[in-house]
Amino acid sequence: MAGTDTTTDEENLWLIGIKKNLADFTAPCPSWSICKVPSKLRSTNGDAYSPQIISIGPLHYGTDNVLDMEEHKMKYTKYFLARTPFEDQTLDDCGKLIRSLDRNVRAYYAKPIDYSEDKLAKMLLFDGCFILELFLRSSNVYERKEYDPIFESPWMPPVLRRHLALLENQIPFLVLEKLFTYIARHSAKSLPSTLCRLALSFFGPFLNTEAGIHINSGGDISHFLDLIHRIYLPSSPESDKGL
Repeated sequence: MAGTDTTTDEENLWLIGIKKNLADFTAPCPSWSICKVPSKLRSTNGDAYSPQIISIGPLHYGTDNVLDMEEHKMKYTKYFLARTPFEDQTLDDCGKLIRSLDRNVRAYYAKPIDYSEDKLAKMLLFDGCFILELFLRSSNVYERKEYDPIFESPWMPPVLRRHLALLENQIPFLVLEKLFTYIARHSAKSLPSTLCRLALSFFGPFLNTEAGIHINSGGDISHFLDLIHRIYLPSSPESDKGL
């Protein structure tokens, strides 16, 4: 009888393996909006879809060709947090705020994110602060410091615009809104009225300025590429009330 049980167990090993695979499988959230470009499309011109200067978000984090920009991210993050009177408290609050969004953030990506909650939160904090500080400096020349390598190099702003519009280089708009709202509330200086306006000001140079802007608010925008796409959508009866 014991031999029969052993044989049965051995025959069922393949089923045990399937059960493990199914247990480990995480289906993408139905509402995901950030993914890798399909390999067949990428094969025609891979450089057109992968960031070559700066990585934003988890899909290309840590690749060799984008590591040089990590120092700029850190520097811009420090300046962004220093817009409030208490930089350390701002860092604590923003860090906790971003980490609390972990489940929501992961739902934006088509495939599971391998990074831990702490690692992903750190990544999003630096990326989010960098982007917002970049936008603020781009919108107002007086926001720039005495020497800023990004704006001292004429080729850098156009390249950054392109990179921040890549599908594989997106983070949820929600993250940026949370950071922007916090800083706007605690900053000694008044900031632009909405993040949408700030973003559109940054991307403006390579957008069709004659295209209608029909965006009610930032609440349902997934990321920057989604925002740019909406600019070219046909007009609706309730066009850009939020702007």
